[in-house]
Amino acid sequence: ARAVREMLSDSLGRADESMEALARSADYAEGDLLRCAGVFGRVFEQTEECEDGWRLSAPKPSSSADDEVSDRPATDTYESVWTFSDSRGESFEESILSKLPADLRAAVELLAQLDERFPDSVAIAVLEEFGPRGSAAADLVSRLSGLGVVTADGDGQDLRARIESSRLRLHLSTVGLSAELRQRLDAWLLRNVVPDMTSVESVLATCHRARRENAVEIERSTYRSGLSMAVERGGFGELAKLLAYPEELPHGWTLELLKARIERTIESTDCDPSWLKLNAVSAFLMYSRQVGERFLGELLSDSDPELRANALLRAADRDIGYHGARRAAGYLETLAAEGLEPILLESDAKAAELELTRARLARVSGHGDDAMTHALRACERSRGSGSYVAALSLQQLGILRSATSKRRAFASFREAAREAPNSGVQAQMYFNSALLLAHTTRQRSALGFVDRALQTFEASGNRTMALRSRMLRASIMMSILGPRAVLVEVRGLHGHHEVRTDPVRSISLMTLQTIAYLTLGSSRAAIQSAGVLWSSIRQPTPDHPRVTAMGTIVQVLRDTESWDLISEYFGDGSCGETAAPDPITGARVRALVSEAQHDLGQAIDALMKVLEQQQWKVTAVVSGLKHHAAALLLRRSAAGDLEHSLLLLEAVLRERMAGSHPYNRIRSRIDKAEVLFRLDRQSSAMIVLDEAIAEARRHDAKGLLATSLARRASWTT
Repeated sequence: ARAVREMLSDSLGRADESMEALARSADYAEGDLLRCAGVFGRVFEQTEECEDGWRLSAPKPSSSADDEVSDRPATDTYESVWTFSDSRGESFEESILSKLPADLRAAVELLAQLDERFPDSVAIAVLEEFGPRGSAAADLVSRLSGLGVVTADGDGQDLRARIESSRLRLHLSTVGLSAELRQRLDAWLLRNVVPDMTSVESVLATCHRARRENAVEIERSTYRSGLSMAVERGGFGELAKLLAYPEELPHGWTLELLKARIERTIESTDCDPSWLKLNAVSAFLMYSRQVGERFLGELLSDSDPELRANALLRAADRDIGYHGARRAAGYLETLAAEGLEPILLESDAKAAELELTRARLARVSGHGDDAMTHALRACERSRGSGSYVAALSLQQLGILRSATSKRRAFASFREAAREAPNSGVQAQMYFNSALLLAHTTRQRSALGFVDRALQTFEASGNRTMALRSRMLRASIMMSILGPRAVLVEVRGLHGHHEVRTDPVRSISLMTLQTIAYLTLGSSRAAIQSAGVLWSSIRQPTPDHPRVTAMGTIVQVLRDTESWDLISEYFGDGSCGETAAPDPITGARVRALVSEAQHDLGQAIDALMKVLEQQQWKVTAVVSGLKHHAAALLLRRSAAGDLEHSLLLLEAVLRERMAGSHPYNRIRSRIDKAEVLFRLDRQSSAMIVLDEAIAEARRHDAKGLLATSLARRASWTT
């Protein structure tokens, strides 16, 4: 409320009691800026200009029966309910309720006992059965809607109503009804209203209702159906809420708490223990990674062959994108060595999951043909099942096809979306389409896809995928909105608990922040950010984010010529093998140390040795290696160095024309222009340099723009 008060006082040019009232009433928006904007839009219809700025008009007085003016606020306008609060120090909820006529207050107290979203027909039926006498049910709903207390939610067949303020609804769900009326209402709802099984809130509300009524079988069957639906939908947050039942969702999960909730659920529902444990570990690897990791570690040592086989497969799937391909391959080798594969091959679903994991592992290991073979097998075993694995298999096929045919790739993505069992998996397809498009020139399309995914993930409560979507969005924004917008987004993301407690996410965001500062030409900020990044990756960190982070650190130190920090970070370069997670990064560290020691020959040799083995790969890490080598060859400029540098830079620009950060492309163009100029190809050099200048201006890359303009000036004078 304080922030709202300051914002309004500044924008309206005054600070008085009307600002205080509006700030209090805006609290109902509960941090939702779109709702808050809707409130302000209606309220500002009452503003009027005055000598020292703007002010809010007073509420229109209502008339009494004998036409005398009353000082009681009118109760039939939106603003009178939400905007004008009296000064008696009431709570937010009571401040609103006190402005409602008795019949509307009674009606909203009843509606607060329903699901968070409810059909109009259910609302009317409840009000007809239990509502205030003398008031038509439909009229009560209409009047509450007119006041904005009840609003429409959704569209088409999914159109529902809800109480606008979830804070007010939560307050009324625990107070307001007598015990006798609540008992009658619970019994009536259990008899007449079927829970919405796609909504975990509806499932839990029905379970609580059944528990209060001692309807054990209704509670058990509803809860089991909710569990199955959450698993089928891939609703990780939903499964966590269900496992917490009948208590509220805890502020922080622990392994002990998760295991206790699982055991309680197994006892109360008689569900298959292996099924619940495996789905719980999958959910918590996304929902609360640290707890999920510890639980998976316990399942890996379980004596049950089926549980261990599935845990090994899940661990391999996790490590492909988290701890690295080598460790993932080890889990699959263990699966085969212990003779556990036949357990997975008994069902098409598990067989498809195994083939899909092999496809992903082969792809990240650079074995494209093997990856395609396994992906096709996964599709064969799962196609037409309408399952999560079927959609993921087609998605993997699309990723593999993207290397040769974007058209066939997107055909696979479209088929994957059709195969998706629910909107959550469709959102996953949108996310992956965005991920693919992010590595092409179609950045705006990528942004559109990730926004669609983000909207669905946020609506479904999938916090992990919503966070991943926002992080991907921040990365894509670099090429569209520029580094300043990225920095704003990154700062907002750093505040999330899931980021602060997960080194992978925090390192990824810090890497993006460092690149944004480098793009802006803010050398000092880039160096400071790289220092924080360096401290972070010195802790135990999975390979993938560490590779990207170290590549960024090397780039910052070299491009800002921070030679003193190089020795501080890397010593004599011998730590390159142990501190670096892969041969390319280790070589770049050794080359950087050698360059700082003025030994260009040794620096170039360190890079070329690795480049001979890796140059056929087309990845961001290899592109960074090629550019590093090209820059050193340009600096040395011995016989044949310029020609070799030009070949490497042309390869880098071919690979980096799409999907890389603007800084990398602009820097590559500047270096290419310099090589061409030194080879006496001045006209070609000027064309490339002009391209660099145009892109630097477009992306607010002020440091590179200054470098480019200075170079052009020196060439033309």
